[in-house]
Amino acid sequence: MTTQLKRSPFKGDEFGMQQIKTISKWALASAKIAYQLLAISAEVFCRHSFGVRYIGHLVAGLLSCCLYTMVIESGVSEKRSPLLPGYLFVYFCLVLYHLVSMARRGHAGVHSQSTGVPWILRNVDAAHMTAGHFFGSFIVESGILFVFGLIVSPFDLPLSIWLIGSVISHFVKGAIAAWKFRNRVLDALDARIEGERISEAVRNNSSPNTAHTQATAAPVTG
Repeated sequence: MTTQLKRSPFKGDEFGMQQIKTISKWALASAKIAYQLLAISAEVFCRHSFGVRYIGHLVAGLLSCCLYTMVIESGVSEKRSPLLPGYLFVYFCLVLYHLVSMARRGHAGVHSQSTGVPWILRNVDAAHMTAGHFFGSFIVESGILFVFGLIVSPFDLPLSIWLIGSVISHFVKGAIAAWKFRNRVLDALDARIEGERISEAVRNNSSPNTAHTQATAAPVTG
């Protein structure tokens, strides 16, 4: 009996830690989904030429904005949102425009998982875009949306919260994408350098053998 009483607190602590881990896991997954959906809402307004595999993301972002509008309009928030329905309508029109553009364009010249090309980089060839181009565009896009969110805050706080949340998510997503792109470029350069070194080593090691073979074969032909 004494042994059971001594073990029970440890079992309770273990059960409590397991609950904390489970809650943290679901909270992290929910935060990741929310941040991705908010980032998509910014991309819809700032980008064009999305990949065909990004259609589901665009639709999911639109549905999340619809859900947010329904929650606000249902009276959950004390703050009124006179501009949010209009924002949702523009959002819907832009998603429809992007879907029609993808249907007309097909698969030509665009990565199937592309998150879009910034409108402010329309004069830059997609093949020559660098990580610096993308990171600079993220800063400009996020700045414009952030200023717009501040402007509408006195008139529509729920819309302002949505816009600022999308700005933060868009910037974080853009920074992560630019960092990953830079790492891929560095990996490709490293692979190229290693390939050149290996090719040079192969040439150096094979040259003496070739010369020896030619020297050995010469008397036979004579």
